[in-house]
Amino acid sequence: MKFLIIIGIVLLIIISVWYAKKTGVNSEFHNKQKALTVSDTIDNPLDFGYKMVWIAVKTNQKKKLAEIIKLKSIKPANWKSGIKTAYEDGIYITPQIGEWRP
Repeated sequence: MKFLIIIGIVLLIIISVWYAKKTGVNSEFHNKQKALTVSDTIDNPLDFGYKMVWIAVKTNQKKKLAEIIKLKSIKPANWKSGIKTAYEDGIYITPQIGEWRP
């Protein structure tokens, strides 16, 4: 039974990668990322909303965190443009809140 589940997952991954290459999903994503406008004007924290995933990390090393998650294009952003970027399939590393970086 476990073997069939593993085979199913592997097939799903293979089909997903094939479909993404065939339809150009990755190129659309990268083109969209280049078009995002980011502002670094200081503003107040905003609610994240329910259509995204967030992880809180106890660190004060923003650059090291970006290296660990292998971010390639890094731009300073305020809360408003950072949350907007996250909603548009981007990643936003928020300013530190206490000892945490959500």
